[in-house]
Amino acid sequence: MAYGAITLDTSVFDEKGLRLESGLLKALEQFKGRQARLVLSEIVAKEVHAHLRDKAKEARALAIKALRKCSEDFAISNDGFYPLLQKAQKLRRHSRSGANPQL
Repeated sequence: MAYGAITLDTSVFDEKGLRLESGLLKALEQFKGRQARLVLSEIVAKEVHAHLRDKAKEARALAIKALRKCSEDFAISNDGFYPLLQKAQKLRRHSRSGANPQL
């Protein structure tokens, strides 16, 4: 059967755990070399972007929590811990503004 276009819903991205390279996009390789085009609606693109951003926020929060716990558990001085926390918080500020920070 010939397909002129393929489109995906946000739920497909979520089902694949938002793993674009190894999950969903890897599965689309079966259409490589065919005339089918991938059509992604603006709504789906924005939703996927929001889900990726939320996942990054969760990961950042867990990293900050882990850094604080390590600081307490291993009695790491503020001199050793504070720069890492500052970098994590810098990521947080830049993610709100949409900027791409250099660490």
